Amino acid sequence: DEKFYLSKTTNAFKECIIDKEEKKVTMDEYIDAYSELYKFLGMMGSVFSFVASDVNEKLKILRAFRQSDHKSHYETVESMVQYETDSKVIKDPGNGCRTLLRLHRALLFIMRLFEDTAKAETHDKMSHIARTAYTDTLAHHHTWLVRKAVGLAVYTLPSRSGLLHKM
Repeated sequence: DEKFYLSKTTNAFKECIIDKEEKKVTMDEYIDAYSELYKFLGMMGSVFSFVASDVNEKLKILRAFRQSDHKSHYETVESMVQYETDSKVIKDPGNGCRTLLRLHRALLFIMRLFEDTAKAETHDKMSHIARTAYTDTLAHHHTWLVRKAVGLAVYTLPSRSGLLHKM
């Protein structure tokens, strides 16, 4: 099913946590949860296609780790961090920790976008809501050119009510 359901996404992220006391997060469930969130990014249209594309690439990297000869080291976020730190893989570009960090940055943006959209008034423009969420989160990690492109692209977003209807 390629349709986005916020409740399904929320439940998928809750299921990632296998040990609430130690807060252990399973990679397979995390990847599944993020795959659900990826559907939302697809709904945003071309304006966030760069975010969607980046998320998809990061998910492919994490799936590859889970299918590699070292897959047992990538069962949980904690085991991945321990393995990559101990084996010095953490210094390599494209490692699991860096990949997860970048996914987490996108998640912070999406969470902020959801929060601000939920708090907004009916007449508030999605372009303003999205630009503020982007500026406060992902923009800190992007080049000037990307920030300017996003600043222009947010004007192609659907209205707030249109986005809520899609969700």
